[in-house]
Amino acid sequence: MNFMKIALTVLGEYQENCWMVSEDGSKTMAVIDPGDDVSSLEQAISEDGRTPEAILITHGHFDHLAAAGPIAGKYDIPIIFPAKELEYIRFRRYPFMMETGDVLDGFLKALQEGKSQLVLPGSKVQAAGLTFKVIEVPGHTDHSVCYYCAKEKVLFGGDTLFAQSIGRTDLYQGGPGDLETNIRNKLMTLPKDIHVLTGHGPVTTIGIEAQYNPFVGNRS
Repeated sequence: MNFMKIALTVLGEYQENCWMVSEDGSKTMAVIDPGDDVSSLEQAISEDGRTPEAILITHGHFDHLAAAGPIAGKYDIPIIFPAKELEYIRFRRYPFMMETGDVLDGFLKALQEGKSQLVLPGSKVQAAGLTFKVIEVPGHTDHSVCYYCAKEKVLFGGDTLFAQSIGRTDLYQGGPGDLETNIRNKLMTLPKDIHVLTGHGPVTTIGIEAQYNPFVGNRS
């Protein structure tokens, strides 16, 4: 990982990984998947010393986005969210989504009232001195994305790819094998030395997952 300052805070009951990242030496940072524990995240930001410049969210589950509105409002910064994922959080087809509907309603209100930036697959986002490419990888949700920093050799994978595992697929409208196929086609084609900073659990690399992941690795 070159020329990047990375800090991790693990938040909430689901132990979600919130990444706070910037170009090395920057006084601002991008907050990726801010989790669902506002007070703990505020403390982590205060202790870090960098000022949030933008919030990037990989997908529409409450444990990754509940704190986005309060943090965006406090620092007057944009929330960056995949445009096509809006339908997923508006039309709640699953009990899990219905149970967290108040959180999702609050998030939608924050998007509407704040400086939201809705991004499409293949677009690029600039924040805290870094360039993030948006890679859509459906399968965990209908339009989950990953944020790829090619220069720094880092992929922020959300809940798509984990260390020797993948995200759950029972909250997705497509076929059960879509996530595996999309990971192979869109992520396993990246250079093997790319570090994958996951939404839960430990960091891994594309090369390690290509070799050892039982869902998307080599099958020879």
